Amino acid sequence: MSDIFEEVDESIRQDRLVTLWKRWGIVVIGAAVLAVVGVGVYEYMSWSRSEAIKAQGDIFAKAAEKLDENSPDDAKASLAELTDGKGGYAVVSNLVLGGIEADTDGDLEAAGKHFQAAADLDKGVLSDIALLKLAYLRADEASIQELETLVAPLASKGGGTAALARELVAAKAFATGDLQRARTEYQALTLDLEAPQSMTARVTEALRMVEARISEQGGVAAETSSDSGDAAQTGSAPVDDTAQPAETPAQ
Repeated sequence: MSDIFEEVDESIRQDRLVTLWKRWGIVVIGAAVLAVVGVGVYEYMSWSRSEAIKAQGDIFAKAAEKLDENSPDDAKASLAELTDGKGGYAVVSNLVLGGIEADTDGDLEAAGKHFQAAADLDKGVLSDIALLKLAYLRADEASIQELETLVAPLASKGGGTAALARELVAAKAFATGDLQRARTEYQALTLDLEAPQSMTARVTEALRMVEARISEQGGVAAETSSDSGDAAQTGSAPVDDTAQPAETPAQ
């Protein structure tokens, strides 16, 4: 009797398996196929990306060789193939192209576009460098307010690039005659522990020049006030034929 019951149980289990397979078999097969295809696609994409990076590296190496050979036009042609892409080579290519346009061709507008593109493509150190280069490029023509807006992302991060951006703003303030602002910025830089060591001597000398200019202007003001007092006593205005206009600092 026990054998009969075992046969019945086995038959029931087989019927259930058949029913389950009819209902879910296609799903199981589909999941297995998707898993295999997914692994294949991932491997292909990894290989394809590796090949693309290798190709970009070869193009960049070719551009570097042309620069070493003093052939900037050929280097530009190679770098231009990389600037519209994504990733590190696109960022660096835009940086290098911006430098070529500015230093070799004198095309500041084109250089600015490349520096901006590099800043937009990256969110790390390379972006900070690109933004700083763009600020240096526009420093002469931009107002101090425009310059501050441009370097604001750097100032908020702190570190060496923030100090360099602050130095640029200080230099712009000095060039435009805003001596008090220049002194404030340079004094802050002397206390900035994150500022590059190479800046120390430069900032100290700039601060000395600012203090000297402020002292000169203060002395002129005091002398003018004294002469005005003498003129009031004698009834005649002083005439200073030797007075020279203040020298405009070079930008």
